[in-house]
Parts: sequence; structure tokens; C-alpha cells
Amino acid sequence: MATNSAARKSKTQSRALRYRKGSPKKTFDLQKIVNQKSELQTEIFETEFENLVSFDRATTQNLTKKELLVGVIPAYTKEDRLDVALQSLIDQTVPLDWILILLNGPEPKNGKLSPAEKQAREFARKHSNIEVIKLDQAGKVNALNYSYVYINRKIRELRTQGVDLQVPYALYLDADVRCEEEMVEHLLEEIDDNPQAGGVMARYSFEFQEGRKYSAAERSFLYSQRAEFAMKTVEQQTRRRTEILGGQATLFRAEALAKAAKIGYKNLPWSPNTKVEDAELTRVLQTLGYKTLTSTKARAWVDAMLNAHSWVKQREKWQDGHLEDLSLEMNIVRDKYRLSEQFALGWNLLIRMVFVAVFSTGIIMNKISLDQQALVLAALPICL
Repeated sequence: MATNSAARKSKTQSRALRYRKGSPKKTFDLQKIVNQKSELQTEIFETEFENLVSFDRATTQNLTKKELLVGVIPAYTKEDRLDVALQSLIDQTVPLDWILILLNGPEPKNGKLSPAEKQAREFARKHSNIEVIKLDQAGKVNALNYSYVYINRKIRELRTQGVDLQVPYALYLDADVRCEEEMVEHLLEEIDDNPQAGGVMARYSFEFQEGRKYSAAERSFLYSQRAEFAMKTVEQQTRRRTEILGGQATLFRAEALAKAAKIGYKNLPWSPNTKVEDAELTRVLQTLGYKTLTSTKARAWVDAMLNAHSWVKQREKWQDGHLEDLSLEMNIVRDKYRLSEQFALGWNLLIRMVFVAVFSTGIIMNKISLDQQALVLAALPICL
């Protein structure tokens, strides 16, 4: 065990030295990034994973082996905090070799660059490991699947040039996430320590944006969501199983994504036919026998819903999506925690309906007499 730990630490340190902020390069060139990793030409990779593309191992014996750590950020064009996410990735103790930003969404009608594209292009000019791609099709799922196909294509292209490019892991990150400096390092350690893990999700919570003033209602929403997700994280880590590998910040094993794609929608990992693509992919990984974990150390921060309208819309999407997902393929053992959550929500709704029925009947039959203050207090259990 100590030997494995030392080997992992050595590999992590060598990975950290491969790319550092230096003299910025103006354009992204994957071939140059691959060529910079000359120390890998004699390195022997003892791996059990497949590349993202299925191929005959015998055809790669004479190829130069290269390994890259890839990060993918699907960004809606109106996103205005992409620069925060990118800077947090640049500052990682184990930097990403290749950061792929996929812009999707409507273009501004005034002809100017969208906030997300402007920030992405600015970072791409300063850092040679960042590539920006604008997509014709809108939607996060389309961006996720495009990244999978695009990485496959690059692997094929480099193979024809004598390079066996290996992408053992891929970090998928939302555009409004700020990662703590050691997040990538911790995720790599934990997925290496768990060979059966298909993905490891960073622990995430909600933070107060620096320099922003929050109203009392917004602070209340933020604190309540912090408490909600803290309880959820404790449950996940107690049973060492995560029901949903969220898109906030998850490191996936490439082999797991490849196997999920083989049985997924049109040979792609994520399905556009669901409102909760993250939950469906997690279910597929669990069906394939992979573990889905929440990190005990890696931390990320995301934006919270700060008003009732956005909070309700988010929860409605999650609830409808989970019901649809569970109705497609239900496994009582595998989905027992998700099913218990749905049962708890249904029971909660039933109790409220019974309360309303009994309360209304009591008033109609003159069995209950309340003044205005009592009516307000009686309505609170229904509204909360």
C-alpha cells in the first residue's frame, strides 16, 4: 500500500511539472502540447483501461505513447463567470494538459461577443492548453456529447502521426464552478485508489460571491441550500456511494465513459432524451458495475438559486427528470436511495393534502374558528 502511495505521489508530481504558466502562446495546438511531453516517450504505462476509441493494441506497439489529462467545460454563451472557473483550473496544483471549452447558446443580437466567449477567448490567448469551440447546436447535452466525439477524433488523428494518445481521465466541469487549488490532485488520487470507480465527484457547496451584496431573502436561500447539500454529501460519503455524479465537477474514467457510450444513446455517453442526463449516466455506470463516489477531499463552489422562482424551477426539473429516469429502468436494489427520496416526497405531499382536507372540513362544519393571525400560522405548514 505504501509503495502504491509513493508511486502515485511521484506520478502526480511529474504531472504537475508537465505544464506550467510560462510565456503565453497565442494559439492552441494539441500537437505542440503532445510534443512538449518528451519525458513520456520512455515511460511505461501499466494500465487496465481502454482508450476512448476502441482499437487493436497490436497496432500501437511502435507508436510513441502520450498521456493527457483533459478538462471539458460546456458553457452557455450568457454565462458571465466562466473566467472564475478557468482561473481556478489554471491555479491547480496539478494543472490540466488540455482544457476544452464548448460554447453553446444564442449569439448576442448586437453582433458583439457573448460574455462567455469573450472570457474564453481572453484565456485562450494567454494559455496554450485552452481550446475554444463554438457549437451550432444549443444545449448542454449536445456540448457534452460533442466533446466525447471530438476527443475521439483527435486520438485518431494523432495515431496516424505516430502518437498513441491516451486519455485515462476526463474532468467535466460547469461554467459557474470555482475549484479549490488541490481539487484535481485529490480527484486523481481517489480515482486511482478506487480501480472500480467510474467517476469521482468533488464535494461542492454554495459560496458568497466576493463584492456582491445579498438581500436577507437571498442569504436565506443560500444558507438553506448549503445545509441541504451538506446533509446530502454526508449521506453519500457514509455509504461510499453517490446516486448522481453531477456535472458541477466530476472526474470520469475514460474506460467507463466508453463502455457507457456503447449501450447509450447513439453510442454516446449522455442522452438528450432526459432532463437529468447526469443521473442517467450515473445509473448506466452503476449498471456496468462501476462505483460512483463523492470525494472526501476535493472541493468546488457553485452558484446558488437566490430566489423562489429559480429554486422552484430547478427542483421541478430535477423531480420530473428523476421520475422519468426511474420509470424507464428501475432496479430496486440499485435505486433504493433514489426511490426512498421519491417516496419521502410523495408522503410529504400526502400529509399536506390530508391537512388541507381536514382543516377545510373543520372550517366548513364550524368545528374550527380562527382569527386572522391563526390563519397565517395555519398556512405556514402548507407553504413551507
